[in-house]
This record gives sequence, structure tokens and C-alpha cells, in this order.
Amino acid sequence: MIHQRPNDLLEIYLEGQYYYLVVMTKIVLFGGNIVFGFHSDGEQKSPKFLLSQAHPNGFNCCVDLLYAKKHGEVKRVASITSIEKYWLTKFAKSPIYFGSNLERTWGWKIYSIKDLKNIKKIRIFLFGEHKQAMDYSCCGFLFYIQLVERKYLLGQSMFLNEN
Repeated sequence: MIHQRPNDLLEIYLEGQYYYLVVMTKIVLFGGNIVFGFHSDGEQKSPKFLLSQAHPNGFNCCVDLLYAKKHGEVKRVASITSIEKYWLTKFAKSPIYFGSNLERTWGWKIYSIKDLKNIKKIRIFLFGEHKQAMDYSCCGFLFYIQLVERKYLLGQSMFLNEN
């Protein structure tokens, strides 16, 4: 079984479809890696093609790759020298609820993930660059597939189809 490392470009073949992602971090948040997930159509792509894109289409999220490793084929197809262009955000968001039971409203807690050993809450509401924060959660690989297929983008809700 492959042990993914930061800077790996992984090709995952599962149920007749190919998925590609760049591993951005070691295992963090609840047992997953922060990755850059490429939007794809399920067809096999060459690593050269994927890495040559100046502004690749995709998103950052934290994903647990265990399901893919157990039920699919996971291959390291390249090791990338610089992954900076794949970091679309250095912020994460999680929902927060305010008020009494009668008048509840919700907002977002924003966390800085620039230093993954010291994740800090920095604000409560979404402003400017924080609107593109990734969700502060770890998703399973099957949910990750849904995000790829619907061409999820940062700034959208992971849990609502906003296309």
C-alpha cells in the first residue's frame, strides 16, 4: 500500500474512473491529508499535462485516502518540486451558531492554516480572502469524488450543490 507524501501527484483508479490530486501535507485534520483535487472527467491524464497547467482547475480540501487505498489503485505518478500554485487558500472555515434557541443565526469561524502545527482561530465572519477558505473538516474519498464530479470550488459549500 502506498504511503503518500507531501508533493506527490497521485493517480487513483476506482470503479472505472481516474482521479488526480496533489498531496499538500502530511496527515493532519482527523486523519486526512490536505490536497489539491483536480477537476476531471474520469479519463486518464498524463502527469505532464496535469502539471503543465498554469492555473489548474480544482480545490483544496482535507481527504482521508484509506477507502481509495483499500478499494482502488493508488499510484504516485510524479513528485513535484514546488506545490505553491496548488495552495489556493491558507485559511479554513467551520460553521458557528450564535444567539438563543429562538433567534439562532450562524456564521463562520476562520482559522489560519499557514502553520499546520499551530492552527489559530483568527476571526468569526467571512471577509475578502476568507470567503475562499477550505472547509475545516476531513472528508472520505467517496465524498471527495462527489466534489470532483460537481466541479466544487472554494467559496462554495461542500455540503450543498451550488452549481
